[in-house]
Amino acid sequence: MPKRLKVSVAETQGTAPSVACYFPSGQQQQQQGPSKYAIFETNTGRAKAYTVIGQKENVEYVGDTRGDEYAPGAHPCNYVMGVLDKASGSLQLLPLSSTRVLRMEPRLPGLQYGAAARAGGDEGEVEESREQRLATNKMLVEAFGSTRRRRQLNAREEGTVRVEKLGDSADALQAYMGKVVTDAEAQGFTKDKIMSQVSAARHLPPHNLEACTAWEAYPWDTLVPGDAAGSIRPGRLLKAAQEYEAEKEMREKRKIDPYVLSRLPLLRDPDQRLVKHKAQVLAYLSALLTLKKAQRFIQIDPLGGGLQKKASDLKMSSELLEALLKAFYHYSHRDGRECYEQDKEREALLVAYICVTALLAEPGASLSPASCSALADALKMPVSDLVVRFREVGATSVPSSIKTEDISTEEKQKGAKPARSYTVTLLPDPRKTLGQSLPAIKLPAKRK
Repeated sequence: MPKRLKVSVAETQGTAPSVACYFPSGQQQQQQGPSKYAIFETNTGRAKAYTVIGQKENVEYVGDTRGDEYAPGAHPCNYVMGVLDKASGSLQLLPLSSTRVLRMEPRLPGLQYGAAARAGGDEGEVEESREQRLATNKMLVEAFGSTRRRRQLNAREEGTVRVEKLGDSADALQAYMGKVVTDAEAQGFTKDKIMSQVSAARHLPPHNLEACTAWEAYPWDTLVPGDAAGSIRPGRLLKAAQEYEAEKEMREKRKIDPYVLSRLPLLRDPDQRLVKHKAQVLAYLSALLTLKKAQRFIQIDPLGGGLQKKASDLKMSSELLEALLKAFYHYSHRDGRECYEQDKEREALLVAYICVTALLAEPGASLSPASCSALADALKMPVSDLVVRFREVGATSVPSSIKTEDISTEEKQKGAKPARSYTVTLLPDPRKTLGQSLPAIKLPAKRK
């Protein structure tokens, strides 16, 4: 059974409290630690501060009670030193300086540490002191650091590019960069010219940046690729707009895209010339939507019907399909077959064509909230994403609600209800050109 000890607290009036230290580097007295210690006392006004310096060869260990961890305030515990007298079975508790155990940090004599080392001095002195600190840090890591820490320091030094390490390569690199700048200026590569070239490289149909109306910005005669405008067949749409049975047949056999069928009221106008043009635009839009829903990789086998068979499957003429495949797909020839593959850039261009064509089919080149949501459903993308695509072609969007009267009977039967959407208009302000309406190109911020 353990013996009970008599515990007492020693009186230290008039004498300095004891100082206890620890070495974070693992240095201990029995492992040839500092052989000589010096204690310095400083009166800070409210309380006394103590500094302990232990010397060992060319390294000093310094502990100070003025650090942040020794600041007065609430602390989880206070330290005391116990002196055990085995003969009498008593334990005497002695208070410690600042009620803490001092942290003994290794230092090299003659160097300044902390804020004093970083304050003042001209540029040369600051750079020299930085190099000294790096050298000192490396010396301390070599002496007391672990193998992993030394390996990390060496790897960081090897990965640092310094001018003195480059040698003659530094002059060669500077000369090369100067040549690049000179050549760019000689070729007239100014910021305005580069921005103009970037604007021309947008994923847009053929356009006129100086135009102020939708039909001048995207002329119809350039919107259909190649010479395929004459191969667009609007007759079925004109018949469906006048005959319910024809419309029902097209809807059931999916000869025309459902979104285009929802725009048939546009073809019930007294102006027959306008109706024929609208029918041609809608027929072209139906072909674009059909191609968008097709696979991104299309193979045409000459032995399996060739282009005629694929065009029949996609409900369009072979001349129109050939022109669209060349515009929105990359061509290759594999194993005796014609292969067309669509990447993300060509897909973005196809969506831009769809957005522009859908707007040109509407009165005033303005898409209602219901039509905007219906087109988003046809493209299988959120309305918010479709609005971003509209803005990329120069259109503006205004948040709006789908009214009950704008919902078709078929959609009501499916449970469609009023919802939030957008009113999208292409170039609503005749004072702004297409170039001014396109989104600004964002450049990376300059580094300070």
